Amino acid sequence: MSKQNAAVHHGTSANLIVAGERLEDFIQLTDTLITHFQPSNPEEQHLVEDLAHGRWMLWRRQRAQRVIEADVHASQPDPDKWTETEFKRIALSDRYLTQATRAYQRALKNVEAFAKERAKSIRWEAMHDLALQRLHLQQSKHEFALNNAIAKEQEALFRSAKCADSSPFAGSNPTGASTPYTQFPPFLTTEQRRKMNPAA
Repeated sequence: MSKQNAAVHHGTSANLIVAGERLEDFIQLTDTLITHFQPSNPEEQHLVEDLAHGRWMLWRRQRAQRVIEADVHASQPDPDKWTETEFKRIALSDRYLTQATRAYQRALKNVEAFAKERAKSIRWEAMHDLALQRLHLQQSKHEFALNNAIAKEQEALFRSAKCADSSPFAGSNPTGASTPYTQFPPFLTTEQRRKMNPAA
């Protein structure tokens, strides 16, 4: 059987591999689609395999149609002189090609649907992570501002305490007797209080 006759004969075959085709080419096609769409579960894997089969069968129908059209035109170049048989051959090949095209498009639509949903999920997760990062950053800024305010307040109290201790009225009482300064800000350590008032 010639290559052209084989293409015509097997153009409507449902077998995975027919004359003129190679199994390794189909495996390569499947692997390429799997690499591209990255199925993450068995269901997605099956959809990608269906897409590979649909693409494979579409190629077969396209080859068969080209061979049939070439054969018809070779036997009668003028379409006005075609017989009913020749018109039927062309119409039948067109019908098989249309069926294969629709099957491939359905398979592609199914694969693109799960790919779109996965992309949406990945985008949502990325936005969620970004929102968490912004929240943590705001919390860090708030804590820093709060700690800075507390530190400034403590510094102001400490300076106020030193000024009061160095005042000529520090430690005086209504009777005029000098008494040690015993009022310290609560945040001062024992060592700091001892330095401010050795008599304490």
